[in-house]
Amino acid sequence: MSIFAKKRDRYGLWYFLAKRAAGESRVKLERERNKGTQEALKALPPGSTLREGGPGWSREIRVPDARPPVTAPAPTVISVTPVRLPDQG
Repeated sequence: MSIFAKKRDRYGLWYFLAKRAAGESRVKLERERNKGTQEALKALPPGSTLREGGPGWSREIRVPDARPPVTAPAPTVISVTPVRLPDQG
């Protein structure tokens, strides 16, 4: 069957484009929700719980009591010692 179906059924181009746009908007919404959840978790104190939900779903995320210490990588220091070359003279 052609992508340009004559009847308004589920095989038509407009149906495909509508479903694609709806799927893309759900993905964008979930990305933004995940970003917000990550930011909220960073701001919560240890041992707390984050609860969120929507129509037909809910979730609960518990922040651990003790966070691991943050270790930053040590900076790399390159030292160069000047060397005097013998005269070619």
